[in-house]
Amino acid sequence: MGLDADSRACNISIPDYVQCAEDYETLPVVVQPVGIISEENFFCIYKRISSVSQISPCGSQWALCIHYRHHYAPENGWSNF
Repeated sequence: MGLDADSRACNISIPDYVQCAEDYETLPVVVQPVGIISEENFFCIYKRISSVSQISPCGSQWALCIHYRHHYAPENGWSNF
């Protein structure tokens, strides 16, 4: 029984030891610099962005929880993210 290309692309190739059980209930967001920016400035901006952990889409009653990463291995299926 073979797997199609989409099924193989979703497998995690490199273990993510930083993830915890709560991360599976949140929306993952990768924040990466665009253009030339110092590492110090990037992490200052990243810290500000990642301070938002919940949003309510379109003013709804429920909250969408978010977790942020500044790096994620493309081999784990986020390469097209």
